[in-house]
Amino acid sequence: MIFIFWQNMLSIHQSSFIRSLAEVHQVILIVEEQIEERRKGDKWDVPNFGKTKIYVSPSLDTIKDIISIPSAIHVFSGVASYRLVHTAFKLAVKKGVKLGLISEPYD
Repeated sequence: MIFIFWQNMLSIHQSSFIRSLAEVHQVILIVEEQIEERRKGDKWDVPNFGKTKIYVSPSLDTIKDIISIPSAIHVFSGVASYRLVHTAFKLAVKKGVKLGLISEPYD
């Protein structure tokens, strides 16, 4: 099974889950930026995502190619808050792919 995560940045909050999932499934993580400036100020570093394939700020053509991967499950975080995630979500809905949402508070 292929899981594709769309997020704003490489977050420590979901890295353990995604890394573990990548041990038994193909996992792709697409983010708008590596780490937000605010989080850099909090001393965040790039977390370990193991075997996960990561794209940082991909082009629109790459986003469309990823949305078109057959049988993938797309999981979105921050749909209304981040440009890349919002754009990919709209394309995914239009294409009718399998999708899920992760919702968590800002802080």
